[in-house]
This record gives sequence, C-alpha cells and structure tokens, in this order.
Amino acid sequence: MTSAVRENPFRVILFDEIEKADKGILDKFLQVLEDGRLTDGQGVTTYFSECVLIFTSNLGVQRTDPETGEREWIVAPGTPYKELEATVRDNVKKHFEQVIGRPELMNRIGGNVVVFDFISDDVAEQIFDLQVRNIQRQLAHGHRLVLRIEDKARRELLEYCTRDKWNGGRGIGMVLETHLINPLARELFATSDLGPGTTVVVTEVREADSGRVDTKVVVRTGMTTTGRQSAASRALIPRPPPSPGRSASDARAAPRSSRPVRPPAPAAWPRRARVPVPGGLAGGVLRLVFRAGGGHLDVPRGGEVRLGRSGTWAPEASTLLADEETVSARHATVVHTAEGAAWVTEVARGATNGTRVNDRVLVPGRPVRLRDGDRIELGPRACFEVRGVAREPAAE
Repeated sequence: MTSAVRENPFRVILFDEIEKADKGILDKFLQVLEDGRLTDGQGVTTYFSECVLIFTSNLGVQRTDPETGEREWIVAPGTPYKELEATVRDNVKKHFEQVIGRPELMNRIGGNVVVFDFISDDVAEQIFDLQVRNIQRQLAHGHRLVLRIEDKARRELLEYCTRDKWNGGRGIGMVLETHLINPLARELFATSDLGPGTTVVVTEVREADSGRVDTKVVVRTGMTTTGRQSAASRALIPRPPPSPGRSASDARAAPRSSRPVRPPAPAAWPRRARVPVPGGLAGGVLRLVFRAGGGHLDVPRGGEVRLGRSGTWAPEASTLLADEETVSARHATVVHTAEGAAWVTEVARGATNGTRVNDRVLVPGRPVRLRDGDRIELGPRACFEVRGVAREPAAE
C-alpha cells in the first residue's frame, strides 16, 4: 500500500469491515489519522496527506448476544432514518470506547461518520436496472449478442431480486446470477448456431411449487427460433459455432472434453490476408490504424509507440484510447526496428492485460513479430491494424 501511495499520492483508499482489523493494524491507522504519514520497518516514510481514506463497517447494525453468542440485528428496514442514524452512531462509539478500548481512534475520526440507510424500493429497482444493463453490455461487447427481457419477465425477475432487502445491492446481483445469468448461459451453451446479431429473449420467470425458479429463454437466429425451459443452477460458458468444414451435428456429437469453451472472437474486424507491401508507406513509417473511432499512429523506423490509456506513459495512444475502459493504463509497446521489422510486447505487470495478435493471446514480456495486415486487439472495441511493414518477415 505504501509503495502505491508513493507512486501516486492522489488516491482513494478503502478499508472494508474495519471492525475486524487487528489491534496492530489499528495502531497504524492511528498514526495515519494523527500525522498523515506512515513509516515502515525500513524507515521509509509515506505521506497520506493527499489521500482520501474510507473505512466501511457494519458496526451499529448488528451485535452479538452475550448469552447465546449469536448475531442479531439492531435496526431493520423501515426504521426512520434519524432513529437509525442515532442508533448506529451510538453503537459505533460504544464499540471503540468500551469493546476494544480505543477511544483515541474514535476521536481522530470525529464526526466524519456517514450512516447509510437500507435501500428503498426505488433504489433497489435502479440497482436492478443497472446490473441488467451491465449483463446486456457484456453480451453485446464480448459475444455480439442482443439480450432482451420482455416486460412480464422483467417484472417477475425484479420481484425475486428485490424481495429481500436485508442483503442490499449485493443480494440483487446474487439473485440475478441464479435466475438470469445461469439459465442464460445454459441456453447459449446448448445452441450451436450462435452468431453476431443473435437475439436472446427472456420470456418468462416463474416460481415452481417446489420453490425452484424457472427462467424461459428463447434464442432467435435469423428465421429460426429455439426455446428451452431452464431451472436455475450452475453457470456454463457459451461455446462458439462449429468451425468451417464441420457440421453442427458433428460438434454436438464430439466428446465434451474436445469441445471448445472459449467464447467466439468478436466479428467486428474480419481477418485480412497477409499481403507483403514491397515499398511500405511513404517515409518507411509503420502505421497502426485504429479501427473503432478512426485515427492512426505512425512509428518511424528505429522508434516505438506505447499503447495504453495513461497520458504520461502513452501520450500518443491515450487520445485514441481514453474512452476504452477495457484497456489498461500501460498495455503494450510496438517497436519498429531500423531494418523495417515490427514487434509488439505486452507490458509485464503480473497478470496478462489480454493483448491479442490475430486472436492469439500474448505472454507478458515476450515480443511477437508483426506482419502487414495483423490486428492488435487490446479490448472488445480497441483494435489496431498494422500497415507499412516493408517486407514479409521470415518464418520464425
């Protein structure tokens, strides 16, 4: 944490469920809140004066019964906010002063305690709509599918998701995963002729006598319609359409272990034939053409360009990628050698950023040679096409 703050002191730092912190950790918090700085074991001092610290807690909402040891609620949905706020503040103060015996920590926090009310019906519906739109956006960007929920099914799904207010917004997401995402994934997995533009319609959500919730999903591809009654259970990954030269029946007959489980690659950028350009572009530059919003980046021989959203690390590309949320701040580097060859390397920052060259995922820190017509994909919409490689590189 201290190294991250030293790298960028203008940060928002969130500590979740502060009541579970060890006493040694509370001592560190006291130093930060008192002096605005923290010194580690090596004597390096980190300043937090430009940071915003946020502590979250369930203190004042629940308590442990001293006789039974069970957790019980102190407040409940429907409690007037003023009463709820006073109850929570009083219990938070008692926890720091009487339970853990750290009144000085509460004094540093002072009156900067914000008490959140239980979510209302209107807020719950807004959370529901946001999460449904997020599912629709993921299907559109990742699989080029259109998800539509009919009005009757939406009302039924909303009723199930907002029935229990005790679980808050996270509970709405959990019910959506069980009653929408899982049945949807099973239906997509069972449909062999999925393609860009396919419409997936949720027509019905109903509760059986056994208490199980069934979701009816209909997949419409062109003029054909298939439907399946699904019961909520575990999620499955949609499988891509059969490869060219292989029929759908062959794909269904194949053993499960041999079936591809990777979702189909976006079809927005068709594969181009690799045609050598003998003379390259004027001036011998390498050109990266941005396929989403137009524009391009030119790399002279002996130069390089960084691809990412950071205005300091990748000043040229950041103007093109500013709105691409799936692209990292430091994503990849393209090098144009003096001999006219081109290489791309994903930035080695632990986990992969997901850079692809013609659907091939790159290994961080390992260069991959580029050829004319190659596609460098940084995200669902962020794609660069390589132009101007002077000659076809030799086979590796």
